[in-house]
Amino acid sequence: RVIVVGAGPAGAGTALALARRAPELAAATLLIDKARHPREKTCAGGLIPKTRALVEALGLAVAVPSVRVDHARIDVPGRRLVVRGHDLCRVIRRREFDAMLVAAAREAGVVVIEDARVVGLRRQGGEVCVDTEGGTHTAPIVVGADGSGSLVRRRLVPGPAGPMARAIMCDVPIVRTRWSGFAARRYDFDFLAVPRGVRGYGWVFPCLIDGEPHANVGVYALPPYDAVRMQAELRRLLTAIGVDELPRWRAFPIHCYA
Repeated sequence: RVIVVGAGPAGAGTALALARRAPELAAATLLIDKARHPREKTCAGGLIPKTRALVEALGLAVAVPSVRVDHARIDVPGRRLVVRGHDLCRVIRRREFDAMLVAAAREAGVVVIEDARVVGLRRQGGEVCVDTEGGTHTAPIVVGADGSGSLVRRRLVPGPAGPMARAIMCDVPIVRTRWSGFAARRYDFDFLAVPRGVRGYGWVFPCLIDGEPHANVGVYALPPYDAVRMQAELRRLLTAIGVDELPRWRAFPIHCYA
């Protein structure tokens, strides 16, 4: 028996890999998630070739809408770099991609339990008890795939917590911008804010939302970060692509650990 906590790509991919390696393990594998797919996930959604190769190794294709990226543009203080290539990345929406993987795991025979937030974990003999809001499950093997702030890690693996980075992002229809990246199959990275104290970067990714071309725009920073400065940098990136008004944006934490 195996319990996988978290049904994002890491968790669903683990369950699929187990089912593919030993089909008899599928029915003995529980994939538990606090949400119900498809669910929203704040993320730029770039799949690099290694990720796509892992998906293909599971016998799947990336069967969701995506935008192929062939070039990258990187702005650093005093210089602009251009990287030309082919199929450097595929930009997807995590809502669609994650749901695809969970559906594949369920089809492979994995037991998927959704709307089941994990509230506690404890060792009991040779097993681990996983307490959810809907009940308790036990197994000798538990995989923590519940994100960078993993409760599994915090409860079962000793060690200090790392710093918490932060990102803010928004999506803008291409028709409201003058950004050339979507048509050029390009994504942009911006490090111009580093001298101003932002320990990170900004980005503009091409993406599709409900079939419509959009620019996904965001700023990422390690601590110490200044929320006002990050919003100012997001506004700067938007202004550079012709967006005068700051649209609705979302913020999310990214836990770092050693």
